[in-house]
Amino acid sequence: MYGHKGLTKFESGVFDGLKKVRIISFVDCSFTFDGFPKGVFDDLVSLEYFDFFLNDFRGKIPRGLFGPWAKNVFRVVFWGNGNLHGVQNGAFDNLYNVKKIFLHGTGIDADDVANVDVPSSVEVLTI
Repeated sequence: MYGHKGLTKFESGVFDGLKKVRIISFVDCSFTFDGFPKGVFDDLVSLEYFDFFLNDFRGKIPRGLFGPWAKNVFRVVFWGNGNLHGVQNGAFDNLYNVKKIFLHGTGIDADDVANVDVPSSVEVLTI
């Protein structure tokens, strides 16, 4: 999905039963973390690409964002969300296989990730 500024949240159940989906990419929309209801991604157990660049995320990437469903995620993209200003410790829990995390173009800097548990599987981390 690209460029739908009216897209700010997911309804609960929107991804229910979609166990084979490998990519979700919502680019240049207006999502915030409040737009992710608890459990909304739980059925996305095959997800590899979690792309939300150029949205309206603010504050810190929250702990608990990635649940057990995220064990196969390869890439996480939040670049271009200029109002992100940190990462809560535990935000990357359950990302056991993530190789790439893109955070450039945000307000996040090296100090913000210095004390965060970044998964050992990460090969590319941009800030």
